[in-house]
Amino acid sequence: MDEIKRIDYVSDYNDFCGVETLNPLVSVVDLSKCQPMRHNFGT
Repeated sequence: MDEIKRIDYVSDYNDFCGVETLNPLVSVVDLSKCQPMRHNFGT
């Protein structure tokens, strides 16, 4: 199983996607420009 990444802040997710954080509360990410990643939201 892969390591679970804890994301507490918008900036954490932006860092994970490799995009700049323009606002600490809101972010819009163009996922077509991100590296492929696997999301697992549990069962």
